[in-house]
Amino acid sequence: MKRFYVASIERRRGKRAEFSLNRLAAALHGGIGLAALLASLGSMAAGPARADEGISQVSRGADGRDGETAFTWSSATEGKDADPSAWTQSQPIRNVASPALEIGSVGGAGGSVHTKGVFHNLPGKPGGKGGAASLSVAQSAEISGVLGVSAQARPLIRVFSVGGTGGLGYTSWTESESGIGRGGDGGPVSLNIASRVTATSDPAARTRALPAIQVLSQGGAAGVSKDGRRSADGTYKDRVDTDRGGSGGDVSATFDKSASVGVTGALAPAVSVSSLGGDGGHASNSGGYPSNGGAVDFANWGTIAANGSNSTAVILQSAGGAGGGGANGAFAAGTPGGRGGAGGVVKALNGGTIATRGDYSFGIMAQSVGGVGGSGGGAAFVDGGDGGGAGLGKLVSITNYGTITTTGAGSSGIVAQSVGGGSALDAFYATRPTVSQGGGSGGNSGILLFASGGTGGQGGVGGDVKAEHRGVIRTAGDAAHGVLLQSIGGGGGTGGAASGSTAFLSVALGGAGGVAATAAK
Repeated sequence: MKRFYVASIERRRGKRAEFSLNRLAAALHGGIGLAALLASLGSMAAGPARADEGISQVSRGADGRDGETAFTWSSATEGKDADPSAWTQSQPIRNVASPALEIGSVGGAGGSVHTKGVFHNLPGKPGGKGGAASLSVAQSAEISGVLGVSAQARPLIRVFSVGGTGGLGYTSWTESESGIGRGGDGGPVSLNIASRVTATSDPAARTRALPAIQVLSQGGAAGVSKDGRRSADGTYKDRVDTDRGGSGGDVSATFDKSASVGVTGALAPAVSVSSLGGDGGHASNSGGYPSNGGAVDFANWGTIAANGSNSTAVILQSAGGAGGGGANGAFAAGTPGGRGGAGGVVKALNGGTIATRGDYSFGIMAQSVGGVGGSGGGAAFVDGGDGGGAGLGKLVSITNYGTITTTGAGSSGIVAQSVGGGSALDAFYATRPTVSQGGGSGGNSGILLFASGGTGGQGGVGGDVKAEHRGVIRTAGDAAHGVLLQSIGGGGGTGGAASGSTAFLSVALGGAGGVAATAAK
């Protein structure tokens, strides 16, 4: 006798839909034909969604098992990679509370070791990778809904891939194993929209920015427990590059000629497309390295409009993770901080219409930002650790064949930046361009004579910034540039101060800015 097994299916359309082996057996026992039952199951899994119900399809890798060394001895295990997640929406979803469409892939968290053994210490394990995630919204699928204001509120449309965090742990007595687990990489993410999308804000006051449409790939941080605690131990100097944060994957977003995106409300950007590297772990040995942001590609042939203050129409970001901080020493020197990760290449093409109405609401905001360097650890008696260098910004390229219109103070048509470390203009809470310290600070030295503070980390280098303009840009407001291009070298970190009579201060040089160019035709 043959036996048939059907795996459970979980795709939520407003409510969770699941078909289990027990239900299958009961249905067969009730006399339903197998062919008819499987046909019904297939329509449940992949059939078109009914209107007015949100869809959530998120693949998740299993979390790794935690280890322990207090009484028994058991190693942690790695987080599992997540399966890809793809969806095509062909029917309308109207008047829903966000999210209307949520398609994602999330790697499992790496296992941690929560106790330090007397005879043996154990490392944390790596997080799993996020799989590829893609969403296509057909012209026939009008999407509309309300953006919430709570901390748990999510975008109306969200497609994402996120790597699992690497577990925290204790450094092994042998140098073959690290202490912190590597973060998992985010996978490639793509979005294509050909329909009308309308988002309105909840009437309550918003306290944080929430984009209507979000496309995201993010690497997991290194050395983080499942409950969010940062690792107290780190990794060896020869493994800081291995036990790093996860990399952000390449992301792309395309809006066809038939696409029309409209968003109303303050702190409600229309479209956010980001690739972010995971942070390196803080350490009691060496600060862990982060990873780099991936490439960001954006193309618009339709219409994208935002109506509200601090509501940029299009935000494009690739950012490297922050370097982990070094640890303090006593008779040993403080350990160095990890260097910041590099931002990726950001490219944008507008052949359609982009418009905003509100203060500090840009048409297109594009950034490639290197991560800040980690601070060096201090020391009780001897030298402090050096700060980690800031990451590099890479090429940012904008091409405008269409029309960009803004109304409001500080609402520039195009703002493009490549920043070598630090946080430049915060695209979600924009006021004016600012540059912060990029390199990590050196650790303070101890009290012994001739001990010195650590050297501040070197500032990062900004990359090339280019714009080609053949269309129309109109701005109406104070301090609203048509096109603002910036290549910014991150500031160097401050050197650590000495505690003894030989006190001194050293400051690293800031990074050089790259070439900024515009070809207006």
